[in-house]
Amino acid sequence: MKLLVATLALLVTSGHGVTSQTGNQFFDSDGIKIRYTDEGEGSPVILVHGFTGSAGNWQQAGITQTLANTHRVIAIDCRGHGLSDKPHDPVMYGSHMALDILRLMDHLGLAKAHIVGYSMGARLTGYLIANHPDRLLTATLGASPPRRRWDASTKDRANRMRHNMELRSRDADPGDGQDYVALATILQSWQSQVVTDQALADSPVPTLAVVGSEDPRLGSLRELTQIMPELKLVILEGATHRSAIRRPEFVNALLSFIK
Repeated sequence: MKLLVATLALLVTSGHGVTSQTGNQFFDSDGIKIRYTDEGEGSPVILVHGFTGSAGNWQQAGITQTLANTHRVIAIDCRGHGLSDKPHDPVMYGSHMALDILRLMDHLGLAKAHIVGYSMGARLTGYLIANHPDRLLTATLGASPPRRRWDASTKDRANRMRHNMELRSRDADPGDGQDYVALATILQSWQSQVVTDQALADSPVPTLAVVGSEDPRLGSLRELTQIMPELKLVILEGATHRSAIRRPEFVNALLSFIK
């Protein structure tokens, strides 16, 4: 009996499978309530959605169901999104959004996991690649590179997006589940998510990038291959920034890679 208990403990702390519970679950991430879902069995895969999205986006794209056939699949509602808390202080976002992923792993007793991010989620995954490579089995960047610079251009883009969110907050439908003030606040916190090219180059994490041929961020991901020569880049012909996640080639590339 002692041997069985010890073996189960080893499986959890090494990041390998246990059967999980389904449905909405919550944990406290340094004072912020974070919602997540957890299903399947096997090596853990954590899914991190894009801006204005939620864990449900992966379900809608069929990715959660496909991965759960062979893996333990954990999807997080990033702070400011979904059913997670939505503070209105920019200090509460930035790098904390990436650290929530590690805190979730700690909550679940996972030493390592495969991390899959899409758009904003890829930016957060990039932060972990550069700053916490020891916690990642693999990393997948869906449709966006890590946040590599904070200059006049990125500041301007953040300000324009923030202005749009602030406008939307005035006429928002209370039933749409979005807190547009919180979303605008997130856009003020990008700078603390920036990572250096050297940290990316030095990271030992096996990394996949999947992007549509019609996505304007394709160029940035091609540029990333010069910084991370081992990066595997998969281009989905005809896919856009919004549609790539729904293409069967996306999940097929992901499954092949994390094997």
